[in-house]
Amino acid sequence: MLSQIDFSKDHPFPHQAGVKHLYKFFKYNEDHPEYLATLFCEAKLYHSLPISLNDPFECRPHFKYPTKCGDAYKMRKYLNRLGKEQGLSTKKAKQMVSINMSRPEKLQSGLTESVLKAYNEIRICCFTKSNRNLLLWSHYANSHQGICVQFDASQLPLSATFKVKYQKEYPTIDFPQPKDIRALRPLLIKSRIWDYEEEYRSILDPEGSPIMRRSGASYLLRNDAIQAVYFGVNTPDQHQENIKNMIDNGPFSPKLWCSKLNKDEFSVDFHPLHKSV
Repeated sequence: MLSQIDFSKDHPFPHQAGVKHLYKFFKYNEDHPEYLATLFCEAKLYHSLPISLNDPFECRPHFKYPTKCGDAYKMRKYLNRLGKEQGLSTKKAKQMVSINMSRPEKLQSGLTESVLKAYNEIRICCFTKSNRNLLLWSHYANSHQGICVQFDASQLPLSATFKVKYQKEYPTIDFPQPKDIRALRPLLIKSRIWDYEEEYRSILDPEGSPIMRRSGASYLLRNDAIQAVYFGVNTPDQHQENIKNMIDNGPFSPKLWCSKLNKDEFSVDFHPLHKSV
């Protein structure tokens, strides 16, 4: 089983990786401008369910169940703990453990279903460490017609984001599961094909700690959480004006930048954009 030290090496927080800013790309949805207004006017950072993300492999870990006597003992302890957490008496919990351990296939099927259900109820918000990634501008900012938002990675909830690890194999869940931060690992593993995204993830667990202020499916941001907004090369003027109006009606005071194609290489340059008076 992965140690907590190894987990931290694979999935460091931004400050542990020397990352000061995190970025998120958005498209402007003319039919639903309220999506961006929720961020800029209400300071709500929306988190999506895994099923709505664009990778169908999200949250599909493999499960490794105990096969040795010592592991079986750990499984009994794990099931006993679950029973007590559900309010069962010591006697009832022991009976539940004995029944389940006598039917390993049914037990494994039930645990798998329960764990997958729990993971698919956790919400995720994705960020990257660069605002210059041309693929991200194309994929997530509607072919450079959208925007890129720069967040301060030193304050919550951004400071609590985890770096995604890219690998060839599915993540594996060992039972009994650790009851600590390592349980988040299946949410933080993606195929190597995505490594160009350099992703960090914010996790909103409905059953998690209330240390971060939240509202429904969103974390609430401080007034200085958004540091800059970058408009794409092809962002229409009207969309720019609409977004600037949202910003004016909200709590943030970000720097505004426009993007231009570099004349010599495949890259974008950013120039200050002054608000119209």
